[in-house]
Amino acid sequence: MNQYERWTVQYPTAGTQTTCASCGLRIPYGVNACPYCMAPQTSPQPVPQSIAPSTVNANDQQVLDYIVARNGTISLSQAARDLSMSPDALKSTIERLKMAGLLRPS
Repeated sequence: MNQYERWTVQYPTAGTQTTCASCGLRIPYGVNACPYCMAPQTSPQPVPQSIAPSTVNANDQQVLDYIVARNGTISLSQAARDLSMSPDALKSTIERLKMAGLLRPS
């Protein structure tokens, strides 16, 4: 049984990102419209960074890159096979990425 999940990737970049006033996703600082929901942005405010890039290890980065390459939609069983991981290890990695603020369900 394939279990598909959809994720939005949030890349931490201190001082160069803000939050969309409409959808709440992180967007580049100073854009006129959100690239995700196309809502106009009036006065962008920087997002305080609470995520240290050092919290992401090589396996986490591999999973993050895999999710990005598939536009945020993955099958957990297929991803586990493709990444040579157990489904439980993949779920743990996804949880770490969510806790680090790099992934959020969409």
